[in-house]
Amino acid sequence: MSQSSFQPLRAGAIVNRGGTLFRQHLKPMLLLSLLTYAPIAILGVALQMEMIPLGAGVENGQIVVATQEQLDRLGLANLITGLITLVGFLFSMASLHVALSDAYAGHEVDWRASFRSGLAKMGQVLVLVVAIAALAIAPFILLVAVSGAPEGFVVLMMLAAIVWAGVVLLTTSLSIPVLMREDISAVSALRRSKELMSGHILRGLWIFFLAAVIVAGGGAGRMFAFTTNGAIKTGDGMALAYRAGVPLKDME
Repeated sequence: MSQSSFQPLRAGAIVNRGGTLFRQHLKPMLLLSLLTYAPIAILGVALQMEMIPLGAGVENGQIVVATQEQLDRLGLANLITGLITLVGFLFSMASLHVALSDAYAGHEVDWRASFRSGLAKMGQVLVLVVAIAALAIAPFILLVAVSGAPEGFVVLMMLAAIVWAGVVLLTTSLSIPVLMREDISAVSALRRSKELMSGHILRGLWIFFLAAVIVAGGGAGRMFAFTTNGAIKTGDGMALAYRAGVPLKDME
């Protein structure tokens, strides 16, 4: 396969283009989604239902507590169900990447070819996801070692870990599409994604972290003569947003 090219688009343009292409190829896209994800999801639910501790609940007005063995079986069922669902999601994502890239290139979507491609590269997709997850959560694991440090230091470390995770996810965000379109290994796909994303990380971080701002300023209960609200509920957060030009609603 030829090497992938990358043209950055605004978020709105991506959503509009993706929605248009999905509608144009609705039948093969839905069929591919059902064939790749639905059977594994059904298997996972069936397995969990089979292993749910049926002894827990209420019987003849008496509370029946599940045994430890039943709880262990439920925990095992949840773990296996999660793994099965993860595999199904990755398989579906890999296959849909092929279908969507065909649609973006103006080609007719062949769900059979997309299905076979997803199945053939399922192992490499799993390796990619595990590698990306390990890179992203590594700083959070290190936070356990500094849990006894001063609170301010721990907060700074947490913020640094969040930024690191954002950089990792953005740098590797094209690895799965590249893996599905080019005849390369998982490790090469990571390098190729880094190459394609070069120069776009800062813009991505800006969107990733600053696309929206949540002002958790509390209410304004202290504006009333009698209230059970705390003394800090003075409405300063809403006043700050209003002065910045943010429209307010449902003030009551």
